[in-house]
Amino acid sequence: MARNKILHITDLETVKSLDASKIGEQAFLSTSLFNNVTRLSITLRLPHPLCHALERVYDSRMSAPEVACDIQIWLQLGATLTQLKKLRKLRIWLDHDEACSWSVVNERALLSSLTPLCTIEGLDVSISLPKLHPMHEADDRHFVKGSYTRFRLIRRLRQCHHGGKPGGPPEVIIKHDFPVSLELKDIISEWDDGPMPTLAEVEEEERQQWMSGTDVEALVIRSMDSGQVSQL
Repeated sequence: MARNKILHITDLETVKSLDASKIGEQAFLSTSLFNNVTRLSITLRLPHPLCHALERVYDSRMSAPEVACDIQIWLQLGATLTQLKKLRKLRIWLDHDEACSWSVVNERALLSSLTPLCTIEGLDVSISLPKLHPMHEADDRHFVKGSYTRFRLIRRLRQCHHGGKPGGPPEVIIKHDFPVSLELKDIISEWDDGPMPTLAEVEEEERQQWMSGTDVEALVIRSMDSGQVSQL
């Protein structure tokens, strides 16, 4: 099965279990699986404090114990995966667990731990990240358009429905990341009985609005509240 199936991992604790030095401690992970896995998919919604702490990793001793532990697992990720000698395909899907924009994350700091993967000859790596917000993207923190990346990078729409704070009352927070006007554009298309704009067209139009100084999010909220969506 390890040779012919995709191994899916969705939490950092299981990522830690891939470390060969931990096999004796993690009885559920057999040596056979470790030695033969060829395709690996890692899907992680990382704690936002972890993403923030990676920008000041040398001060991680100041972080809460659970965050400090996650930091060490993440920093060892690339080195851990290089121990999978038969690994040929690696897919990594990342997000953080709060409603604020993905663009608050320092992507370069986050993905720096994957550098050791470059030593694996023939390894096919793709990384899926949410789209960047034009008002927050920065070349020194993000992989903006035209940036050099060691791995294939895929940008996707970020979900807009988020759970409330742990321990708080049950709630769903709706928060759109870029492009925030996507849902509104669908409504306009239906009302005007015209062709639905493509995602690329929505992004380009909204990017120009943000760069010209328009607060598109505030404009969308006002338009939705007033019902005058056709003015956007």
